[in-house]
Amino acid sequence: YMMLTHLFTYLPFGDPAYLTNLASAVYGAAAVLVVYLAGLRLARRTVAAAVGALAFGLSGAFWSQATIAEVYTLEALLVALVIFVLLVWRDRRDDRYLLLSAFLVGLSLTHHLTSVLLVPGAVAFVFVADRSVISRTNLMLKCLILSLLGLLPLIYLPIRALMHAPLN
Repeated sequence: YMMLTHLFTYLPFGDPAYLTNLASAVYGAAAVLVVYLAGLRLARRTVAAAVGALAFGLSGAFWSQATIAEVYTLEALLVALVIFVLLVWRDRRDDRYLLLSAFLVGLSLTHHLTSVLLVPGAVAFVFVADRSVISRTNLMLKCLILSLLGLLPLIYLPIRALMHAPLN
């Protein structure tokens, strides 16, 4: 969250506090958009998808987190992306989407530990959608490797600790 949100502080307007809050709002808006796309893929009805996304985006808990500098909107975006990409994989049966979802799960785990709950859900979804995929060892190994690649931002923590940061 901090590495990605830091990029917002380079925008040529506003102070860092405003820009950090703006980052949360952007993540929240993107999460609502992805929830809409996932709802559209599930229901195949624009109105139903829009109502679901609006209900999500305007809910009290989500709205309160989208208007302050907090990590939860980025987590909502990552979880929504995992779900959406898995739905695209289900419809197209293209292994690239399954591999992308594995990477996004790893990235989500880097961001927030509650994403560990995505793993059994994603595996169960894949098993129900196409159980033959689980037996494809090469594909499952690639998924594992991409999940681990998603964890790479964690390597920055000990590097930053060596720089004697004031908040370590």
